[in-house]
Amino acid sequence: EISACLVGSEMCIRDRAEAVDDMRASVDANADLSAELEAEGFTSEEVVAVRGNGMGGLTLIVDDRG
Repeated sequence: EISACLVGSEMCIRDRAEAVDDMRASVDANADLSAELEAEGFTSEEVVAVRGNGMGGLTLIVDDRG
């Protein structure tokens, strides 16, 4: 599971490439999430995790190391 890894860990992302690709595709498919990312200057390629808050909201964790 992605959340079990150190967020932003390159090894973690490589080891779970298919899951990360699926997560990023889901973010791209959601117009609201894509717009929020773009407004903050990010793309789905920088998303390393998505967390639900239990109330229907999501937190996108991005790797902003450039």
